Amino acid sequence: MVVAYFVIAAIAGIALGLRFKVFVLIPATLVAVIAIVANGHQPKVALALTALGTAVLLQIGYFVGGTVRAHLSRRAPSNVNSAHGAHEGRSAHGETNNH
Repeated sequence: MVVAYFVIAAIAGIALGLRFKVFVLIPATLVAVIAIVANGHQPKVALALTALGTAVLLQIGYFVGGTVRAHLSRRAPSNVNSAHGAHEGRSAHGETNNH
């Protein structure tokens, strides 16, 4: 069961890192710890270590997701002019179009 918590925490961290800012980790960690304690049929030390490991893997996953998000946003082409028409303002090559 501990491995399942760790895998779910890492995947959830990646998903959160792709979409949200870092402050989402506080409620996500609280929800994870509450779920672990509520479902805990282990000694208190094992529960504490499971909660700690889950929180750490949630943060590592968030870091990975945030890194992927930054990498994807850098590689994605910016099509700002496509919504307003390429003939208005500046062209894709930086020249001004004064019609």
